[in-house]
Parts: sequence; C-alpha cells; structure tokens
Amino acid sequence: MTEEQSAPRGSDDQRTVDEAWNRVGVYMENVQSTWDRLAKRNFDFWKDVATSLKSGPVDADKLAANAARAMSVAQQTVEDLWLTAVEPPQREVYVQVLPTAFLFFDKVTDAEGKQHYTGQDPVHVPVSHQRRGDLPARAEITISGNPLDPRIRAVDAIEALTERLEATLQSTSRSYLLQTVARADLKPLVPGTYDGLVYLIKPTLPLANLRIVVEGPPPEVDPET
Repeated sequence: MTEEQSAPRGSDDQRTVDEAWNRVGVYMENVQSTWDRLAKRNFDFWKDVATSLKSGPVDADKLAANAARAMSVAQQTVEDLWLTAVEPPQREVYVQVLPTAFLFFDKVTDAEGKQHYTGQDPVHVPVSHQRRGDLPARAEITISGNPLDPRIRAVDAIEALTERLEATLQSTSRSYLLQTVARADLKPLVPGTYDGLVYLIKPTLPLANLRIVVEGPPPEVDPET
C-alpha cells in the first residue's frame, strides 16, 4: 500500500474546511478593524463640526468647509467598505514588492550667487488596507551609503540626510507623507549616493525603499598619487 493510499480519508477535506474557517476568521477581523476605523472617523468628523458651529456665526464659508469635510469622510468610508469587501483576507505574511522613492538633491545657484540644494516634492508611501489601524504617527527612516569625498565620514553624511527627512502618517491612515524638512540648524548635505528604507516597528512593516543622490563634484585627485 502506498503512502497516498494509507492516508486517512477526509484529511484533504478537513484541511479545506480548516482553511475556509481561517479565511472567515481573518475576514471578520478585517471587518471589525474597518468598523473601528469608520466609527473613529465619524466621531472625529462630528466633533469638528460641533466645534466649528460653536465658534461663531454660521456663514457660507463655514458651511462650505463642513460640506467638504462631510464629502471627504463619505469618500473614505466608501473606499474602506469597498476594499474590505473585495480585498482577499490574508493571515499569512508574504514577501512584499516595495515601492521605491527616488530623491535627487541637485545643486542650484540663487540670485546672489550662492549655491544650495533644492528641496524635494513630498511623496506618499501607501499602507496596505489590511494593515491600517493603530499606526504610529511617524515612520522610521534608515539610510546607508558613502559620500563621494572619502575624507568625509559616512556617519556625518548620513546624519545630514536623516535630519532632513521625515515620514508622517496622514489623517486618512492610507499613507505616510515622506518629505524634507527645512531648518537653519541642519548640517550641510554631502555629495554621494545613498540607499535607505522607510519602515514601521510596531507593527513591523517595511513601507518603501529609498534611493538618494546628492549632486556634487567628484573628489579632487592629487596628481602626485
């Protein structure tokens, strides 16, 4: 008798039933998570409306602002309900294909003849529908790489980049906004090519790869060497 013939009858059927109930359980978890998100969103919306109505006379601008908020909340609610209904529930963790954010800091000369690096347009880093919920306000950013000038320490070049970048959770919880920060106390950027990752710790979740280029002249070469 072969191994296949000796297997107990119904084992495949039982496995199918178990997988089906697991799928139902995951779906119900997603429904509960979606319901909690909808309840919080609508509570925040009506709280904002009540605050605006108490702040003074109700004029056309206030009505238009509240109508826009209502439309936005309605659109987000429809999106959540639709994705919950059509997105296959998954308990298993699969290898992800991460999006890549490319940042190019090019050097420009202003009207006074001074050179500085341009800022970057903000980009949205999406979060999977089934992973939305109690997400941290900020995502983590880690960067590695080396400057063009070998005389500059890599840790200093990386610190100058890390200080300039932040990824903040948007109010819809659909994405993190990756953008550059402009402050007078920031260290100057160091020309080079760098790699990085935008990720979360709780929950543990990678969000996007980073590719960063800081424009600059190559290091000078001593002709005697």
